[in-house]
Amino acid sequence: MKIEDVVKSYSCGIRGIQWIDNKSFVFSREGKIFRYDISSSSYAELTDIGRSYRKRFGKKLRPFYIPLKQGKELLFPDKDGIYIYELGSGNWEYHKIKGKEYSFSPDGKKIGFVEDGKLKILIRKTGEIRTLTPNKDKEVFYGKTDWVYGEELDLYKGFWWSPDSKNLLFLKFDERNVKAYPVLNFIPLYGDIYNEKYPKAGEKNPKVEVGISDIFGRTKWLPFKDEYLARAGWISPDRVYFITLNRAQNHLRLWAYSIPTGQKRLLLGEDWRTWLNLTSNFVFLKNKLVWGSERDGHSHLYLYKLKGMWLKLKRQLTRGPWEVTRVYGTDGKRVFFQANKNSIVERQIYSVDLKGRIRKLTPQSGSHMAIFSPDFRYFLDYHSDLLLPHELLLFTTGGKSIAVVKGKPIDKLGLVKPKIEAIELNGRLYYTMMIRPPDFAPSKKYPVIVYVYGGPHAQVVQRGWRGSTFLTNEYLAQKGFIVFSLDNRGSYGRGKAWEDWIYKNFGKYELKDQLAGVKYLSSLPYIDENRIGIWGWSYGGFMTLTAMLKAGNVFKAGVAVAPVTDWKYYDTIYTERYMKRPEENPEGYKESSPVNFALDLKGKLLIMQGTSDDNVHFQNTVAMVKNLLDAGKIFNVMIYPLQSHGIAAYRSDVFRRIAEFFQNNL
Repeated sequence: MKIEDVVKSYSCGIRGIQWIDNKSFVFSREGKIFRYDISSSSYAELTDIGRSYRKRFGKKLRPFYIPLKQGKELLFPDKDGIYIYELGSGNWEYHKIKGKEYSFSPDGKKIGFVEDGKLKILIRKTGEIRTLTPNKDKEVFYGKTDWVYGEELDLYKGFWWSPDSKNLLFLKFDERNVKAYPVLNFIPLYGDIYNEKYPKAGEKNPKVEVGISDIFGRTKWLPFKDEYLARAGWISPDRVYFITLNRAQNHLRLWAYSIPTGQKRLLLGEDWRTWLNLTSNFVFLKNKLVWGSERDGHSHLYLYKLKGMWLKLKRQLTRGPWEVTRVYGTDGKRVFFQANKNSIVERQIYSVDLKGRIRKLTPQSGSHMAIFSPDFRYFLDYHSDLLLPHELLLFTTGGKSIAVVKGKPIDKLGLVKPKIEAIELNGRLYYTMMIRPPDFAPSKKYPVIVYVYGGPHAQVVQRGWRGSTFLTNEYLAQKGFIVFSLDNRGSYGRGKAWEDWIYKNFGKYELKDQLAGVKYLSSLPYIDENRIGIWGWSYGGFMTLTAMLKAGNVFKAGVAVAPVTDWKYYDTIYTERYMKRPEENPEGYKESSPVNFALDLKGKLLIMQGTSDDNVHFQNTVAMVKNLLDAGKIFNVMIYPLQSHGIAAYRSDVFRRIAEFFQNNL
């Protein structure tokens, strides 16, 4: 395998899936658009789209379209406006608007969008554009969310159409009190600065309000008074819901609001001693609510009866030492969800009826993600496994397989199947993964590289295709290393008790568990315990620094990519969820931040980061470098100009340098 293979995509390459009706869908692949019909079990390229576009508008069609739930139309945004193609008739519709966040109304007659921070709608029949919200300040905007809400609350959408297409529920963000961090471009003669609004731990968050506007711009503001407005949507044409979190994120409330009466009512609340994991694991049915909760220590579904503005618990639908990881929706009789019920290291698709009877819908091992048809009779399944890049499967919700679209072959890469194992260490069960060299011989002694993420809400040890990170570790194995991973306390998929260990002290128990894993490795006859390295990215970069500075007698070399080095530099929502505010937990911040332990570096260290990282700011690396220099330490740094958190333009260089560093130092 060549280093260039590491950054290649080996998925099925299918993007932009949109169900047209209950028996057909469209998708794009390699710049072309296709339609699949279940009735004929075939798909065909929609060549007339590009041809008719070129004939009508005199230019080549960009194959990017927005998959909108409206169905029979595709929206193609371009620099000069939006182009809408009607499947079937072949008709085109053009509107000279340059917005974002396009969304069809349910009746298909209007399009909501955001332009210059204002929420607007387009009346398609007349071409009229109505501005629903004012905007006199660039730091105040409507209908879209800011960076920290998208990154840390997974809330990217900022407005929602009512089921009857008469109103829009929307968010207003006021960032005037949020401090900006300068993201620098060093290349121009005098440099360039992009000031990113970024609330760091303990600082002020954006002020958020929620409103309802009719299509003429008449607005009602809802009485929202908590720190975070985390979710919002429609229960019916005259009722909305919204979910709030306090700043510590250990009190969550679900509210209902009646538009005709202006009444706001608390439907239910969730509380936890540490933090609550925010999800979208809930769905409203007719007079019912299926709600996801971790109240018994695991993420499960509960059925409530909904009468007007009141809720009554009927029963718990799922239970056991496993997690509901995603809810997809309902056909009114069953709720469809993803879970690790059959194995902690897998993700399968299930249904549960309202009596609590569960059925597994995906027969293959590995990881599955689903996209359901509007009537929930069929679903498309993105499936992968350890040595199987993503393939697309089509099933009925009765479990019948209909079609398969394979990914790119990997036979020529010479990959070794990782060994996943559950091992007991210090009285606890841990899940581990090991990749051995292709010519592995038990009689030899091998150096080991520990690949770590270690942070909350993530699992490294999973049966699924992990892309370039996995291929990097396979590449290292082909260079003669054993690559080992262990999911420590704090990682996802094992319940709240497992996660809560990391509360108020990042790195402490994660490192203890990684060291227990190394001790296990040292007991194996083919491991050279004097040649153990570690590498990771983002939280994994933080863990690498923590290991190198606090366990330098164990780890001889480490590569930290885009690491957090001082948690006061990271954002409010993520950091405070686990660490509280700096003034509330000063000792925790001190002990959890690698910048404070530069004097303890013993082994060989390489730090890598992009100078334009808008997630983990470059100041993290600068602060770490300063303290290491002040401590008189020798180390290596590689910077990537104009690159953000993923270092997308130079990933092959990142992976090449990681391999060379370990070859030279282990």
